[in-house]
Amino acid sequence: MIFDITKTSLSHEEILRQLDLVYQQDRRGLQKSTIKDKEKIVGIFGKKEK
Repeated sequence: MIFDITKTSLSHEEILRQLDLVYQQDRRGLQKSTIKDKEKIVGIFGKKEK
């Protein structure tokens, strides 16, 4: 899944915190996500191994 944060008022830290919660809860079945800001890739994240 790609999240485009170009027009959000949230800080990068808040976005990462919320994404971490999604992975911790493991409800969405999200395996990998990419965060981009305008044309720049901020990061690629995945589920932590147990």
